Amino acid sequence: MTEAKAVLAIEASGDAPSLALSWNGSIAEADMDGQRGKAMVPAIDALLQSENCPKKQLGKIIVGVGPGSYTGLRIACSVARTLSWALDIPVEGVCSFEAAALDTRQGSNVHVLLDAYRKEFYHSNYLRTESGIEVLQEPHILQASELEASIPETSILLSDGTPCESKAETYPLKPRACRLLDLSSSRPPVPLYLRE
Repeated sequence: MTEAKAVLAIEASGDAPSLALSWNGSIAEADMDGQRGKAMVPAIDALLQSENCPKKQLGKIIVGVGPGSYTGLRIACSVARTLSWALDIPVEGVCSFEAAALDTRQGSNVHVLLDAYRKEFYHSNYLRTESGIEVLQEPHILQASELEASIPETSILLSDGTPCESKAETYPLKPRACRLLDLSSSRPPVPLYLRE
């Protein structure tokens, strides 16, 4: 019987970059303490070592493609693609907003909101279903003047703290690598930039 291959997830779209490793029937997580850049590869090596998972056991890499931090997304996608090439394994991109919406309760109408500066916001809308996420509105740019009308008070709002007049039930937006493991995607492993 062939041993199942490990899956590595990388999430660096927000202020709390993280890693997750699915292997031997369990999921291990690692927080990168807000560091990206040079810290990412050593953090991946440390996670694999702590779980006694040789790199040759990796069968796939999943990377959160955002929307989010331009720098974090560039680094995460570059590292994921480089490892994919070096190990000759597939890599796929997953929308970080979709993964974050998985942390809400089933049946929720979930809006995700992230400050994009210039009086603009990254926004998306999902239905949290029993089996995962149904996309109602792909990530797009929302103007400040459209905020209140776009987020009904009967919904759940995941936000980075952006001031919003909506009376929706609000929680912090904290994308986590472990949630990437719960989604499959045909997205390429490139940052989801909504503007140049």
